[in-house]
Amino acid sequence: MAAEANVNFYRTHTSDSINKEISDSQNEISEAQEEVNKNLDDYQAQQKLENAKDSLADFQNQLKMYDQISSDINISGNVDNYLNNAKSKVDEYNKLKAEEKNLSNQIDELQQKQAAVLNSLS
Repeated sequence: MAAEANVNFYRTHTSDSINKEISDSQNEISEAQEEVNKNLDDYQAQQKLENAKDSLADFQNQLKMYDQISSDINISGNVDNYLNNAKSKVDEYNKLKAEEKNLSNQIDELQQKQAAVLNSLS
C-alpha cells in the first residue's frame, strides 16, 4: 500500500537530511558549472552538471513529499491513524469500483433487453 511506503520514507528521512542533500547538490552544481565555464566543449563536465541538476530536482521533490507526508500524519494524529485512514480510503475506493462494475453490468443488460424489445417490434 502506498501509505506504508510513505510511512517508511517518513521514518527513514528527516527534513534536515534532505536539506543537507539539497545543499550538497547545489554545491555540486556550482563546482560543475565552474568546470563547464573553463571548457565549454568538456562533455564530462556538462554531464556532471546535468546529473547534479537532476539530483537537486530529485531532492527537492523528496522534500516536498516528506513535508506532505509529515503534514498528513500530523493531521491524522499519528502514524497508526494515518495508516488506518489510508486503509479506509482504499476499502471505500474498492467498494465504489465494485459498485461501478455492477452498475455497468446492469446498464449493459438493460441495453440488451431494450435492443431485443426494439427488434421484436420491427
